[in-house]
Parts: sequence; C-alpha cells; structure tokens
Amino acid sequence: LLDEPTAALSPKYQADIINSIAALKEKGLTILIIEQNARLSLLKSNRGYIFVAGKVAHVANADQLLNDTDIGAYFLGAKG
Repeated sequence: LLDEPTAALSPKYQADIINSIAALKEKGLTILIIEQNARLSLLKSNRGYIFVAGKVAHVANADQLLNDTDIGAYFLGAKG
C-alpha cells in the first residue's frame, strides 16, 4: 500500500518512483497506490478506481480509464 508516493516530487522523480513500482509489479507483487496524479499511476497499472465524494464512481481497466474522454476531462486533467 502506497499513499501518494509521488507527492511533491519533480516530474523526473515521479517517473522514477512509478517505474520502480512497476518493476515490483513485474516481479509478481500486488500494489495498491492512492495517488493524486492518477494519469501517471494509471500508465503502469492494471486497474483503476476513481472516487467522488468518498464513493467509488468509476472502476475499469487502467487503459479504459485513460482512454475515456469524459473521465479524462473530469478526473485526469485531460482537455475534453
């Protein structure tokens, strides 16, 4: 369980942390990440959960969440 592992880090160090976590995943570990930078963590994840007002609003494979334009516009900082 990792809570905000990339908080307050530069983009380079954020990528380093996420890549290190992905390497652990490749070794067969299950990792739960709570992260404000959802886009970054979803790039290396299998599945994602998006919460709104403390309740699960969206659950899908990471690729589905990343490629959904409505979710991207509202939750991932993408321009819709």
